[in-house]
Amino acid sequence: MDLHTHPILAYRMLVAAELDPSASIYAIIPGIDQKPGHYHRIYCHNLNILPKLFETASRILNNQPTPEFDYLTERLLETRLHYHSIMCNVFEDIKDHRVLAVSKDPLSAMVSIISHFYFDTFNNPVQVFLPEDVSCAGQWDLWREIDFIRFRDRFYHPDTIKDVRRELSNHPLWQEQLNGVALITAQIRRLQELSYPPVHDRLVERQTRKLLAYIQEKQPPDDSLEYELLLKLENEIRRWILHHERKYLQK
Repeated sequence: MDLHTHPILAYRMLVAAELDPSASIYAIIPGIDQKPGHYHRIYCHNLNILPKLFETASRILNNQPTPEFDYLTERLLETRLHYHSIMCNVFEDIKDHRVLAVSKDPLSAMVSIISHFYFDTFNNPVQVFLPEDVSCAGQWDLWREIDFIRFRDRFYHPDTIKDVRRELSNHPLWQEQLNGVALITAQIRRLQELSYPPVHDRLVERQTRKLLAYIQEKQPPDDSLEYELLLKLENEIRRWILHHERKYLQK
């Protein structure tokens, strides 16, 4: 997904889980690792970086002093005006002033950031379990049915991604009442299942429990509802992509 679509999908998750919609901006934040090239989709696209990523972004996006000047600080200072401008465009789409603020709630932020990893699996592989495991999560079955490289070129066309954004944002699946912590664990479950080669259960459990401890949750919740919603959502995205790819090939 692009940097405009990510926060809109995060917003839908946050509202459905009765979390803070002003955390929508965090769905953009992993994109700071575009520079330098050797960090791209590695440095900020894994679960281990989440606490530090949230804390640094929360301070800088809320114009608070930061105790150290490191890579995250430098990149957030470089990109924050651009990211705030993206959220102005997001506001034009969803008409909720809350997306123009920046949440300080770690649970809401974790849901939002992880959603970036999760939705990225449709357009590129993501190594979310680094540095302990280099496996890539992606929609491998879908990509086998299409010309993946040409799909990426068409998918990011402004008209195409705008249609994707509108259809997914307005989908009735978001009417479900969700649990925020369960959205975290369900997304991580799907990221593990979409990873190849397979990622060991104990590693995923360890990383999940580490995140839950950070947001002061002792035990993983029942995430069956959230997990089923993600599966339905993936089927809808898959259906949309296959439909539009077939229409393109018939031209």
